Amino acid sequence: MALGQYGEVRLGAYRSRVRTDETLGNAYSYLDGTRTTDTGLRGSVVVDQFDNPRWPRHGYFVNGQVTASLPSWGSSQDSRFYSLTGESAQSLGEMTVRLTGKVKGNLNRNPDDYRVQSLGGFLNLTGYQTDELLGARVALARLMMYWRAASLPSALGSGVYAGASLEMGKVWQQTFQNKDTRWIPARFSSVRIRCWGRSLLALAMPSKAC
Repeated sequence: MALGQYGEVRLGAYRSRVRTDETLGNAYSYLDGTRTTDTGLRGSVVVDQFDNPRWPRHGYFVNGQVTASLPSWGSSQDSRFYSLTGESAQSLGEMTVRLTGKVKGNLNRNPDDYRVQSLGGFLNLTGYQTDELLGARVALARLMMYWRAASLPSALGSGVYAGASLEMGKVWQQTFQNKDTRWIPARFSSVRIRCWGRSLLALAMPSKAC
């Protein structure tokens, strides 16, 4: 259901099947030969008031989702998944400040459930490998500041940007260790030239903050 110029609401049923087989090594030995069916209901709400989907300068964005697996519908799992992301961007001159917060996780997750949440990767706890940190629940807070150093003609792109981010993330019930991490800090700085909707040049300096 559309919410006019604001966003949309969705509600519906879903069904998925997962099959895992070992091909080369197996860090997740308990998943070898897994045959899983997941069936249930999924609802989501999206409110998007950003002026640019990639590098917004004004507006806000909210995305919430809830999923319920239903054994009575033939699901081999019985869990609940939630995800909530909220963002806001404000600019003063050519400087933009963007705040992001997100949480997602599985409720009453079984130890052998293949579905895990992750942190790690660009602007998702920068400095860690993509999806390096796995667990039942994750949270991320991020502060970004970027400055449009120069504009380009609209036919070429949006401009030259310099920016940095400060991030904090946490994982609950880590996979294999079954314990919570501390709040983990990270930071990132870069210079980008964006043409035709793409970053043609990006000089980045990610690091795990101490």
